[in-house]
Amino acid sequence: MSPSAPLTPGPTRPGFVLEIVARVARVEPAALARAVGPTDAATVIDTLLARGLIDRVAARALTLVAAGALDERDLRQLIDPAAVRGRIARAVPVTAAVPLPLPLNAKLGRYTVRGVLGHGRGGPVYRSAHPHLGVPVAIKVSAAAAPLRAEAAALAAAAHRNVVRLCDLDEAGGQTLLVTDLGGESLARTLRRTHTLAPRRAFRIARGVLAALCATHRAGFVHGDVKPGNVLAGRSGPVQLCDFGSARRAAGPAPAAVEGTWPYAAPECFDGPGSPKSDVYSLAHTLYHALTGRPLVTGRDAAGCRAAHLALDPDPLHWTVPGVPRPASDLIRRMAARDPDARPSAREALAEARTAFGPDDAPGD
Repeated sequence: MSPSAPLTPGPTRPGFVLEIVARVARVEPAALARAVGPTDAATVIDTLLARGLIDRVAARALTLVAAGALDERDLRQLIDPAAVRGRIARAVPVTAAVPLPLPLNAKLGRYTVRGVLGHGRGGPVYRSAHPHLGVPVAIKVSAAAAPLRAEAAALAAAAHRNVVRLCDLDEAGGQTLLVTDLGGESLARTLRRTHTLAPRRAFRIARGVLAALCATHRAGFVHGDVKPGNVLAGRSGPVQLCDFGSARRAAGPAPAAVEGTWPYAAPECFDGPGSPKSDVYSLAHTLYHALTGRPLVTGRDAAGCRAAHLALDPDPLHWTVPGVPRPASDLIRRMAARDPDARPSAREALAEARTAFGPDDAPGD
């Protein structure tokens, strides 16, 4: 999750935005409207995000298309029609508005809203402060209790300094609240500003995420969505892995669909249940992105991303990125192996990283 301003398409009726999405996704506008529920021009794109019908990259592009600054054909590369149809088919008929961002200083149970950080699957994610400790917190809000309770259970089980801390699980106004430490800036937001990271800083982040994955896997969970947006890495404080909304028990049933983010998801996640080593693969792709300035895989849909992952044979990082030593390059390349059996576990990768990545001292740049 990364801080962001609300996404609005400007002074445009919401039906116009939904018509664009319906054309691009090749779905009936009426079916899309029923899945989205009541909304208005100021919040329609945020509502599409909250319903999981588009991701944040598509939301930005949709804003530009609605404003006439981007061709609709470009948006087609970012929206998977099959995924949208699946979301519509699973949508519960909406009789009330999707939760929209509350105003500043509004009350959420014991908490006071201090801003909007972004949007989760169930609704807005708010900035607030703990009522007794005064420390900054993030609050996920959802009308559905079960997903947030499951996420809270995973966070509690994986408790570690490199995992974002669970502060509270509460209910207010018929909604469930998941409260966590606010943490540092997301790696995704950092990369939007800096484009790349120096190897020293990227390796510090990698060590922190590997430690978080060791704790998560030891607790019996797979994170399921390791990516730059779910890594918190400010210049001070520990690196932290956040957003356990896709986490599931490693020995549990497979999700019905790929829960992770396609460009970072391991190939086996497209065909069945992932494993702890799927998280290691996703971290390797996160590191490639941080060191080179672009993700290794892009695609219009799940099938395209799956094919790209299976065909991938990237150049070793020590060939292309100055300052990456050969041992670090070799470790990351093995973490990104197509075959899960060829990848190290998080514990093995962390042990090797202590020498391959060099000393872990100042964050560096």
